[in-house]
Amino acid sequence: MQFGSTTLIEVSPIIGVMITPKFSSGVGVTYQYFKSRYYYGGQSTSYGGRVFSRYNILPNIFAHAEMESINFDHLGYGKTEYERIWANSLFLGGGYFAPFGFRGGANFTFLYNVLHDNLRSPYGEPYVIRVGFVL
Repeated sequence: MQFGSTTLIEVSPIIGVMITPKFSSGVGVTYQYFKSRYYYGGQSTSYGGRVFSRYNILPNIFAHAEMESINFDHLGYGKTEYERIWANSLFLGGGYFAPFGFRGGANFTFLYNVLHDNLRSPYGEPYVIRVGFVL
């Protein structure tokens, strides 16, 4: 969450299941609200979904693959009006799980979008760093 002259609120819950002791997979949804006095159009929303898989290489180190599709307002090159488009991303990378409590912990994930397109992506860079909590 970010508030002020630029407001950004994102909710991205995921749910997964351990398929084997080392392999898990799941799905998630994303919703973002963006408002800024510096943004042409004033405010926007983005939404979409993802499927992911993780493989625990070591007890606290994992490999991660994720396919995501996001619908967002896009201002194409040479265009004067925004249009809603879907953008697909394929994130590959890995991360670290820091356990706390009986089953909970925090995930630190570093991903690279191999399908990144500067002209049609909701992300400014192909790299994504995420922090999440497991309950």
